[in-house]
Parts: sequence; C-alpha cells; structure tokens
Amino acid sequence: MMTGQLFFPDSLSEQIFTSVAPYNDRRGKRDTSNAADGIARRAGPQSQAALRELEDAYQALMIVAVKPGRAAVTPPPCSRRKLRLGIRLSSN
Repeated sequence: MMTGQLFFPDSLSEQIFTSVAPYNDRRGKRDTSNAADGIARRAGPQSQAALRELEDAYQALMIVAVKPGRAAVTPPPCSRRKLRLGIRLSSN
C-alpha cells in the first residue's frame, strides 16, 4: 500500500472553493494554502498535479515512482479519506 498527497495550484483551489458547489457552501474561508502547508512546502512545486482543463472537469496527472527493495512500513492509525481526483464543474 502506498499513501501520498496530490496538490492543486492555489489559484484553482481558490476558484473552486469560491464558485463551485458544494465547496462554496462551506462556512468560513479556505484556511490552508500550499505555501502554508508544511507537507506541500517540503514536497515542492513538482508535487503539484499536472492539470488539463476539460469542458466541465479538470483532469489531473500524477506520476508515482517506487524504489524496489524498500521495507514496508505500517502507517499509524488515522482517519481515512477518499481522494477525488476529478472535479466536475457544473452550473446546476
């Protein structure tokens, strides 16, 4: 099993959080930018998703490299969240 994170450009995140339901229905403003996220800062700009804008969605590309022979590590218990890579934009 591999766990990782994928980061979107702040400009896209801001657009989605302010204009796309259900994200724009959240109370309060977006509280974490890539620059303020320690994991995103350490990962660097190359960890941002390569995006392609489609008519009603964004397509993200993430290339993953795994070094063979690395020992498996059991992750600590934590809450699990599903990652949705496709974000559909709709006027509905």
